[in-house]
Order: sequence, then structure tokens, then C-alpha cells
Amino acid sequence: MKGDSIGERFIVTNFGESHGKLVGCIVEGCPAGLPLTTNDIQKELDLRKPGTSIVTTMRMETDQVEIMSGIFNGFTTGAPICLIIKNKDADSRSYEKLRDLPRPGHADYVAKLKYGGFNDYRGSGRFSGRLTATFVCAGAIAKKLIKETLGIEIFAYSKSIGNIEFNSDDLKKIQRDRYSNEIRCPDKKYSDKMKDVIISARKNGDSVGGIVECYSINVPVGLGEPIFGSLDGELSRALYSIPAVKGIEFGSGFMSTKIHGSKNNDVITFKNNKIITKTNNSGGIVGGISNGMPIIVRVAFKPPSSIGKEQTTINMKTNVESKLIVTGRHDPCVVPRAVPVVENTMAIILADHSLRSGIVGTIIDKNLWLSMNYDNIPLLRQEIQNITREIIRLCGKRQTKITQLGDLKKLHGVDIRNHAVESYLRTIVIQESKRAGLNVNHGVKILDMLIDLSLDVQRVKSSQSHFPK
Repeated sequence: MKGDSIGERFIVTNFGESHGKLVGCIVEGCPAGLPLTTNDIQKELDLRKPGTSIVTTMRMETDQVEIMSGIFNGFTTGAPICLIIKNKDADSRSYEKLRDLPRPGHADYVAKLKYGGFNDYRGSGRFSGRLTATFVCAGAIAKKLIKETLGIEIFAYSKSIGNIEFNSDDLKKIQRDRYSNEIRCPDKKYSDKMKDVIISARKNGDSVGGIVECYSINVPVGLGEPIFGSLDGELSRALYSIPAVKGIEFGSGFMSTKIHGSKNNDVITFKNNKIITKTNNSGGIVGGISNGMPIIVRVAFKPPSSIGKEQTTINMKTNVESKLIVTGRHDPCVVPRAVPVVENTMAIILADHSLRSGIVGTIIDKNLWLSMNYDNIPLLRQEIQNITREIIRLCGKRQTKITQLGDLKKLHGVDIRNHAVESYLRTIVIQESKRAGLNVNHGVKILDMLIDLSLDVQRVKSSQSHFPK
């Protein structure tokens, strides 16, 4: 799979360029029956929209999302969902001089070499933070999916900018107040200090970085597919796709290197009819699998590389050192606008793993049921009848194979019962029942019935005497 897509069951493919006609994404694998409107996506997009504050770029994009497919009568259909955002305020003039003068700290140099100079350099093309609008589009769908089905909630905030850092374990306050100001810090005193740091950097023709901290609560136990599909590994992969990300840690993270295991280990206990840990140094993920505690991740963003101070670079035509002052419209700090991007990127991965684990099925039954009126009952009955016919057809096909198996067992004197095979089948049925959203006990009962039928067929075969001696 190329780098434009992520996910196995909830698959997001990103397309477009910063100064092209549009940016967009295709979401595949979203279950049918999820109630979804343009507003569900737009309200998330508005949180990262540029040109809304002195601490962001002055590029005035409206970021109006358009749903092109996959939604019908206010519900997802199970088909690919195509979302686009048209670029309406791109100004490429300042990028002409950057064609041969790569910005220090930016992808200009590596992009030109990798793509032989054919890459779209305007607004950084595919390497622009503009593309994170598509992360938010897809993430808004994922966010609603996991909230509706599992009750998962995700919220991030600006933890630090420059040397100003806000620390709190009051999750209710963080969730409630994180968007109460343009800095996206839930405490006004700290947000004002962070704002001063950003404004000071901008006045000096410079930029500043910071940290976004994100929480995911109500995550069920069991998400993650070790070894190479570990939950923290795949969250990290997705978060590192956000431009300017240079560090990620979960739970106690790098601080755990400075304390003993006796302090870092999370003591396991039982409270309110639930197994929990007294502390959460693991950040909600152990062995690559969610343990039911809040997932805590901190994402470090470097200072943006497009700054007004004079810097030294190389003219790629002449290989001669040159001086460069970047002009145009750029964020002096990406942290405030990155907060909703981090939230929605997290949602994409959690939605993917919820589907991969089988905890969330391919149809949101509750919402389909609520959307139906009395006139839909005959249609639903017809669908059930069609499924029943298919089950009977498959049972007949299975019995034919069982008959052939009985013939072979009789011919070779093999016992008709194989307990090891039956045990293996039970394991498969349990796994598939979970994936299909079927009660495991019901799945096992169906298997037991099929085994009994198989044994009856093979006993008949074993009592017949038409085999050669």
C-alpha cells in the first residue's frame, strides 16, 4: 500500500495539494447505518480552519466540506465515502523563489530529489499542513462511529508552547474548556502566556513549537494486533504523518527511563465491578493492546520552518550557498491548529482497530432500526428470507462434502470423530462470531448442531457395505 492510505478495515486515502484545486479523502470500510451529515464533519473542520486568529496563518480558507458519495438519506451506505474541500485562497507567488532554494528544516530539498523536480512545490504541495484538513474529515467520521458504538471520546489540548507548560489531571475541565480560546489550552492564564510566546516569535520573524496532549477514554480492552499491528505502534505511525511532528510518547514515556520499575508499574486492582490500574504510566496500552484505561499520548511539534529571519541554504541550480528570507502566509506555531488534527487522527486508528477486532460490525443495527418505519418491515423480512435461503443452500453444499468425507473415512478405516478438529473449529467459530457481532454461545451452538449432523451422515456411511474389502 502506498503512503497515501492508512488502515486495514477503516481505510483512509488522502489526495490533493496545498495550492491545487482541492484536497480530499476517500474513507472505505465505514459501517452502513451510521447517521452522518455535513455538519458532523464541518464542526470538526472549523476547529482547524486557518485565518481565524493572530496566532495562525492569514490564509483565508473557508474549508467547506462537500460529501460526494457514501451518504444517503442522512446515513452511511457502506460504500466508499468521498469528501472534498476546494482551495479558494491559495497564493503561489512567494513559492516561485523556493523552487531552487530549499527552506532549512522543510521537505523542499528531499521532495525535489525524490520526484525529480516534478513535485508540486506551491504551498509545499503534498508536504503541506493543508492536507491535515483531510485527516479531520476522515477523523470526524471515525470519531462519530466509535462514540456511537463504543462510547469512546477523544480530546486533546495544547499542553505546552515554547517554555510555557500547563499541567492538570482534571480531565473534565480539559474536555470542557480546551476550545474556549484560540490557543486551545483549557486554562486562560496559561493560554495567555502561550499566546504571548507565539506573538513574540512572529514579531521577531521566528517560530515556536510545543506539545499536544491527547486522551481517549472508554476504550475497551483488546484493541491492537501485536506484533507489527500494535495499537501504540499504529497510533504513532498515524500521528507521525502530521507535518512537523518530531516526538511521541505514551503514559510516562521518556520519564519512565528515570524511575524504577516498582514506581512505573501500574498496580492492578478491582473497583466498581471493573479491573483497572491504580496509576496509568502505561498510557492505556500494554503489550500493544488497550487495557481499558484512558489512552494518554503526547505529540511534540517542532517550530515551523517557514520563518522571516534570514537563513542560509543552497541554490540547487548552482550548488552555491544563498541567503533566504521566507515570505508569504505561514503559521508561527502549529500547535493550536494541530489539536483537532491529533484528535481526529487518533479516531481513525481507533475506528480501524475497533472494526479489526470485531467489536464493531459492518452495520450499525441500532441506527438502521431507528431509521425504519412500519413500511420497511416487509423489505426487512424479505432480506431475512434471502439470507435463510443462502444458509440452507450452504448447509446442503456442506452435507455433500461431509458425505464424501464419510466415504473416504470408511474406505481407509478412519474413525468418524476427530476431537482435535472439532476443538479447532470451535476456536474459529468463536473468533468469527466476535467479528460478525454474533453472540459467541449462539455460534458454538450452531457448530455443535452441524457436528451432530455431520456425525449422523458419516455413521450412515460407516454402516453401509458397498466399499471393496
